Amino acid sequence: MRTEKTNGSNERGAALIMALLTLALLLAMSMGISLTAISELGVSKTYETQTIALQAAEAGLNHAASLVANYKGSDFSTLLQLRPSPLSSDYFTGNNPFIESNVSEFADGSVMITDEAADGYGLRDAVTGAVVPDTFYRVSLIDDEPSSSAAQPRVPNFNPGASYKELQAPNAASPGIDKNNRLVIYSTGAYANASVTLEGWIAFLPFPAFIAEKNVEISGNSEISGAYGAIHSNNNLITGNGGGNNWHVEQTATASGQLVGTFTGHVGGFYGGGQARFDIPKFVTTDPLTPGGPATSPRLQDFLIRKADVVLIDPSYADGAHGQFANGNGNAGTQRLTSLAERLNVPYSLLAAALDSDTDNGNNVQQASAVGVTITRLADGTGVPVRVNNLSNVGWSYNNAANPWNIANNSANGHTVYVVGADNYNLANPGSSTPNGGNVKITGNVGSNGNPLRVTMFTTGSIDIQGNPSIAANLTNLQTPMLPPFVQIDALMFAVEDIRVRGDFTANIEFTGVSFAGEQIDLSGNGSINGQVIAKSNSNVAGSLVEGPNGDKDRSIITGSFELTLNDGNSIGRIKLFSWRQIKR
Repeated sequence: MRTEKTNGSNERGAALIMALLTLALLLAMSMGISLTAISELGVSKTYETQTIALQAAEAGLNHAASLVANYKGSDFSTLLQLRPSPLSSDYFTGNNPFIESNVSEFADGSVMITDEAADGYGLRDAVTGAVVPDTFYRVSLIDDEPSSSAAQPRVPNFNPGASYKELQAPNAASPGIDKNNRLVIYSTGAYANASVTLEGWIAFLPFPAFIAEKNVEISGNSEISGAYGAIHSNNNLITGNGGGNNWHVEQTATASGQLVGTFTGHVGGFYGGGQARFDIPKFVTTDPLTPGGPATSPRLQDFLIRKADVVLIDPSYADGAHGQFANGNGNAGTQRLTSLAERLNVPYSLLAAALDSDTDNGNNVQQASAVGVTITRLADGTGVPVRVNNLSNVGWSYNNAANPWNIANNSANGHTVYVVGADNYNLANPGSSTPNGGNVKITGNVGSNGNPLRVTMFTTGSIDIQGNPSIAANLTNLQTPMLPPFVQIDALMFAVEDIRVRGDFTANIEFTGVSFAGEQIDLSGNGSINGQVIAKSNSNVAGSLVEGPNGDKDRSIITGSFELTLNDGNSIGRIKLFSWRQIKR
């Protein structure tokens, strides 16, 4: 009997077909995966090049901002004038003032952004300084002219309204005249075939109207107002009752530490703790007088006191000092006078002669009374001291240690004075110190509204204002090594120790300028300052003019009905890149 088998061949055919289909599917999957990998590799490479180009653009933006902060000229308008002429209407390119031929216009050590290739300036490694291959940035600097203005170049898609300063006369819509301390930087970074452009806004931003290194208390009916009407403590900001609780801050109230108390309803803008600290300039310093030397007692920087044209010196300050020769190892009087002469950059013998009240010509100084000395500066920076025979000729008087230097009449107008007394500071234990000499106590009513007395006061001690004076800074547009070269300030009162202003409640007192205390600030009563107040908050000394509560002697205070106003003006601040964005061409 014969049996036929037919299913086996059919099954083998079907298996072959299934195998071929599986192979085809696997091949399609492999090709898809490969294409995806290739595509992702391309995307990754594009992302990498775009990222490097962005980093180059950021480097250019920060490089240009640093150069603006280190510009030595008087204002942003003179910086704009350093750009090549004629200006390019293309805001992205061609308007670069940071070229090698302008290097002398910037602080020593500044590195320019001169184009080294078609794509600009080569990016440098931050550590080694080596040029990063095929990576460049170029920058363009323009004024913040709105796109609706007739100016060329101008900021695209920026129309702030007719009240914007750059649109107002005089010099309305002028691309070469800055009117609001703001500029715009365009930085284009390039790497391989990618490029990224950033638009950065840079400005001079004043510090808050009231700022202190340690704790600050605000209370009462005090008012802080203006465009920069803010308050900040690098420690804690405290609010208390203080005879009323209607105090108000127009802008911000911040602390690097904590806010203590109730701030709701008192602050027009942001308030909060844990904020970045402000670097307060060391106008009062303990830095060594010579490199590697010992720290000193707190003192005003030499570049400040050398601006004084009048030096007021407490009685007996130079008693016993040698009449002709400086000797740092001599008696206490000679040591004091040697240091003063060196710091003022005046001849010791002439200063000693100006203070000596007897006629022994060269023997030890006998300083029987308070003495005023005028300083005339020569071309080489040295000064010639000459005794003032009548203190009222320079507008000052001296009463006694309890009621020391006071403005006597309007002859004080137009002078910058340095008030000098004995240094009683114990550097090892500040709390055991007693207050320095060289104090000012103003009780009169000099100056008037609309016609302030122009005087700047530097003191080795403290400044106490209890009268009804109207005072404005005599030393204006002061450029200092403590601040970027562009920043200029109007210096009103600078004290090694405290500043206390307690106004007469029957009439406002008015000050205009920057006031800086090496220790603490007390603003109370019915006073008014149009300017800025800063406390370095060095350790409180025993019996100090301004002392906080027992547990917090270093606290600064603003209370009563005191008004502090700060708008744009010559005050302490910094050049800052405050906003930036990526833009498309």
